[in-house]
Amino acid sequence: MKFRLVIADEIDEDLIYLRNKERNTAITAINERVAQEPDRITKHRKQRRSSSIATWQLSITNVRIFYDIELDTLGLPVVIVRRVGEKVGNRLRIGGEWYEDEKY
Repeated sequence: MKFRLVIADEIDEDLIYLRNKERNTAITAINERVAQEPDRITKHRKQRRSSSIATWQLSITNVRIFYDIELDTLGLPVVIVRRVGEKVGNRLRIGGEWYEDEKY
């Protein structure tokens, strides 16, 4: 099944806070992994039960990509990449904000 990819406006700000290596990792992962098989559960891709950020998470090294899968007005699947962050220890930094409550 073909998915249309939509990038949220917040991603630009999120990427500013990442180092070049993590930024490149995130961009490559969005284009190659999220866009291709976003609904396939793997060791590094999981569906989150309760998350204030998004329902899906892709983990690559210390980079976390959060996205949702929805249907557009024509009933076609759309992947909306909501946020990109970096895991530091047991905390997650997205943009300039730190998150500690959920397991990432």
